[in-house]
Amino acid sequence: MNLTEKSPVTIVWEHWIAGHRYQRIQPLKPLRNLIENLPIKDIDFAHRICRVIPSQCPFARTIKFFGKPLFTIPPLCKINPFYDELMMLRFRAMNYLVEAGEEIGAYC
Repeated sequence: MNLTEKSPVTIVWEHWIAGHRYQRIQPLKPLRNLIENLPIKDIDFAHRICRVIPSQCPFARTIKFFGKPLFTIPPLCKINPFYDELMMLRFRAMNYLVEAGEEIGAYC
């Protein structure tokens, strides 16, 4: 079917669908942007970030009953939608501390 065989309504409808097909609703996007753009301007704030955000993914556990596994709790980073943003924030805080001449050995 070429362009002359399509009705104007069909052409408009296909154009509208093509323009809106890949739009996704992202309700967490504003909070992600807030975390990504959080400025680190103070050494105490950078130390606090490094203390609060763990360096590794917290535990994964297998719950057993009489030696048989009932269920497994996945690592919490797998279910945290902000894990990547928090790791980048922690990295930026550690980088700030290194540039300020602070010791970061306790946070590694």
